[in-house]
Amino acid sequence: MKVIGLTGPLAAEAKREFQGGFSAWLDQLRRGSWRNWAELLRYYPSARRTTENLAHFPLAEDGAGIEAAVSFPANPTHLSIIRLLRVCPAIAAAVTPARAAGRKISKPLVG
Repeated sequence: MKVIGLTGPLAAEAKREFQGGFSAWLDQLRRGSWRNWAELLRYYPSARRTTENLAHFPLAEDGAGIEAAVSFPANPTHLSIIRLLRVCPAIAAAVTPARAAGRKISKPLVG
């Protein structure tokens, strides 16, 4: 899987929040070759698809993790792409203000 969107600030925040869990998860993503959502979610059973192309990948015990956009190509010989967007709290905590949840929410890069 091709990983894009990994900026210096995002990587630093994720490493600070999730220590070695982020690096291990990133290595798994880069070696993976999932062709569709079913395969990806079977491999990451704790991940949740939140919209048509977005998913939340929990990396901490409290459910905090990475929000990412995932794209699967029509041609199975091409790599799937995952664009890392932001570090965010658990899905249930995301409906409360970040301060109340005890975590800040990073802003996705636009552009």
